[in-house]
Parts: sequence; structure tokens; C-alpha cells
Amino acid sequence: MVVFNSMLSGTREISQTRPDSTWQRLCEYLGLSEYEARVYVTLIESGRANARILSVMSGVPRTKVYSVLKKLIDINLVVEIPEEPRKFAPTPPEIALKSYLKSYQNLVENLVSVVTSLEETFRRAKREEKLQRGSYGLLREDRKF
Repeated sequence: MVVFNSMLSGTREISQTRPDSTWQRLCEYLGLSEYEARVYVTLIESGRANARILSVMSGVPRTKVYSVLKKLIDINLVVEIPEEPRKFAPTPPEIALKSYLKSYQNLVENLVSVVTSLEETFRRAKREEKLQRGSYGLLREDRKF
């Protein structure tokens, strides 16, 4: 879908070339609603926009755009630009998503630690099992005599 927008820095074409899965993954990874993810991705693509334009470009109903923007501002994904009409800009992803990335990195590091510990316990149990089977075999051989 291509939207023509004459309100953002003159006439320019905003191309929505991203796969729809981008906003879906934001929903999954960040816990955003569909509308929140769509508005954030639209702002990333367009740079900055007012609520009316965001509504058209993102497909989020105009009646919902302001509440969505308020939530995105509250979680530091969007900033409000004090102009008339009010405009909104995305926080750069590297900054906005840094805490999410750190959280996922910590989660992965902790999971690796748990897996390593479980693997060591598993190997130790296997060694002990072999020793016990070996002892049992010796006992059975002793009984034959």
C-alpha cells in the first residue's frame, strides 16, 4: 500500500514496503497491541506525523490514535513535538529498544547457564549409572562361582 502525503515536508510518497510481520513481531516481543505496533512502525517509516496522518498511514482508527500515542509516549517509543497541530516522532529503535534487547540478552545468558548446569548434572548421572551397572555386573558374576 502506498500513501501520498502532502502534509509531511511537502509532497512525498511514503512506501510501506515492510512485511506485515514487523509489527506482529513487535507485538510478540514487546507486548505491544496491534495498533501500538502499527503506529510505531509507521512513525519509523515516516519520521514524524500528526495523528490524522498516522491514522491513515497505519490503518489505526482516528478515534484510537491519541490513546495509542499516549501509551507509546509513556513507554518511551514515541515523543511529542510541540507544534500545532501536534506531531509525533519515533524514538530511534536503538535507543527505544535498548532495554528490551538487554532484557532478552540477560534471559538468554541465564538460560545458557541453566542448560550448562543441567548438562553437567546429566553427564554426572550417566557416569554414576555406568559405575552402578558395572558393580552390579561384578556382583552377578561373583554369585555364579
